[in-house]
Amino acid sequence: SSTAALSGEAGGSRRGGPFGDFLRLADEAAEGRPPPVELASTGAALARKLRAEMTTFRAADVAQIATAACRLHHRDPALMEAIAAHVLRGMVAYPLFALCNVANCFARLEYSHRGLMDAIAGFLAEPSRAEQLFTIDIASLVFAFGQLGHSGPATGALLETCAARLQQLHHEIGGPNCATILNSYARLSECNPELFKTLARSAIETRPESFEVHHISVIMNAFAKCSVRRPQTMHLLGGFLEGRINELSPQNFANIANAFAKLDCYNHELFVSLQRRLVQEDLSAYKLYELAILTHSLAKLKFGGAATYSALFGEAALRTTDRWEPQSVAQLLDAMRRKHVHLHEPLAELLVERFLRDFRKYAVHPLTQTAWCLVELEVLDLAGRAPPEAAVEGGLPQRSEDEGAALWLMRAVLERMEEQNGERALTATQQKYVQQLIRDYHYKHEVDYGLLPQRTKAFCKSLFDVPSSVVASVARKGGRGHGGRGQGGGGAGRGGDYGGGFGEVGLPA
Repeated sequence: SSTAALSGEAGGSRRGGPFGDFLRLADEAAEGRPPPVELASTGAALARKLRAEMTTFRAADVAQIATAACRLHHRDPALMEAIAAHVLRGMVAYPLFALCNVANCFARLEYSHRGLMDAIAGFLAEPSRAEQLFTIDIASLVFAFGQLGHSGPATGALLETCAARLQQLHHEIGGPNCATILNSYARLSECNPELFKTLARSAIETRPESFEVHHISVIMNAFAKCSVRRPQTMHLLGGFLEGRINELSPQNFANIANAFAKLDCYNHELFVSLQRRLVQEDLSAYKLYELAILTHSLAKLKFGGAATYSALFGEAALRTTDRWEPQSVAQLLDAMRRKHVHLHEPLAELLVERFLRDFRKYAVHPLTQTAWCLVELEVLDLAGRAPPEAAVEGGLPQRSEDEGAALWLMRAVLERMEEQNGERALTATQQKYVQQLIRDYHYKHEVDYGLLPQRTKAFCKSLFDVPSSVVASVARKGGRGHGGRGQGGGGAGRGGDYGGGFGEVGLPA
């Protein structure tokens, strides 16, 4: 409807020259014809004309130029800058929907113009203007900001205003727009509880057949990204996929499993159908990160048996030439830890080798999680089966002749953690997870722990020391009428993905 309105308003301006030629090329592209060779020269001529004769172009003309550039996938910086200059100069003359369209076109062409986006955000955040926007306008607008990752005070004000407007329009939103809006807010980390509540209601009031399956996946993923837990909504949305499981792409499949796992929700009928598809399909179509996310999510949900994990682990073990990100290595090891009964040794060997090859690329969290999973699975010794060049490539310290593979790998991990702590002190959460790793390693490999270098053991022990400021604070409180007696707590916590409990602080020497 917005495009039709622009055509009607600017119909009389379809004159000759670069402007008319550019629109003609866009019409041909819409009919499926490939962009001609003269597109670059026509676009350049139009950019020059727009800059030189800016006052002769109306708002509707420029909005049409932006739409045409989007259709042609023509990302010419000169033309984009000329469009932005015209909008900034005469923004008040633009219909509100046209501003949304221009922003949307810039996003689809992945052309970030901070000045333009800030100006549009500030202009449309005015409540009197926002009240004139329709659902399609808001979906188009917030998609632009989400796609470009454009944040800031003006963007925040706009998103707040749009959220308020959407509460008035909740009966008109519909499934596809609901998916676009939620995904955009989630990408910008704008997790407005009232908005998510409103759009959850809109989603479940939409007829299931109105959704494409990827819309449902996107909505679930948005709830997971913002940690908005609505089990009933997730269950109902899962029911919308009944009979349509085979329409899901690998990415949709992985996103759905990840959303249920992160939000700790479950739909038995849905996952039985997903499992039925999983054991029958060719998993080579999955990208490595999709395979890792899917496997880890199912393991977190404690779903699936031998056939499921044999297929997933077996496919992952075949990816010997793929590029393994630290997160994928950690996720598959953690899935194997959770499903220890289905330990897949060829995959474990591959993961250890990849861990060694990319050793210095691991940040604190994936380094801790990977090492902890290797300890829990009792497969540290697999480092001895890795090709010698893997350790050289990963920058691990030299292994001495009398040093076992398991001891060498754990020494390398702890020395690397000491190095990372020196570069930037571990956060309280990171320190808690490293403590869990050290405690479990000490328990399972007491002899090897005793053979660690004194410096490494001193680093481990330092992580369990109570800061002097805390000791002084307790002493002061203890002297204020408590007879010098402190009240200690040996509380237990949960280790998130690491799964273990944390007992009293302290490590045996």
